[in-house]
Amino acid sequence: MPTEGEPLAGAFLAHRRVTEEVVARLPASAADLRPWPGAMSALELVRHMLFAHHRFVELACGRPAPNPDPEAAPTLQEARELLRTTTEYDAQVIRQLSAEQLQTTVRFRERTIPARQLLDLAREHEIHHKGQLFVYARMAGVSELPHWRMLQ
Repeated sequence: MPTEGEPLAGAFLAHRRVTEEVVARLPASAADLRPWPGAMSALELVRHMLFAHHRFVELACGRPAPNPDPEAAPTLQEARELLRTTTEYDAQVIRQLSAEQLQTTVRFRERTIPARQLLDLAREHEIHHKGQLFVYARMAGVSELPHWRMLQ
């Protein structure tokens, strides 16, 4: 029997799969690419995206948000693998959420919001940074980029 989390996991994966494809196409030389002084590097952006989403998911489940490991994924290749494993973990956790769990309120940035709203914010955060990642990829010379696909 499908859970209430199934459609949320599907929506997350629809965007994350495109993110994974863009990251897969980044050349290793793009890891330190910064579009402007003070911007995150491509590697830092990828790490930020995966760690932030994972933190949102853990908070939505009522667990403490883990702090990102500053030593994790020091290369784009390692970031690709970490992206893959956190994607699978986060999707599985989201899939299992019940309607009651999604209505549970959680504390986020000095506000109390339903867990479902926090997961919506997580997806919107991913979409925002995915757009930035497309710009980084173009700057790194990537000519073929994937398109977002409708859920099937």
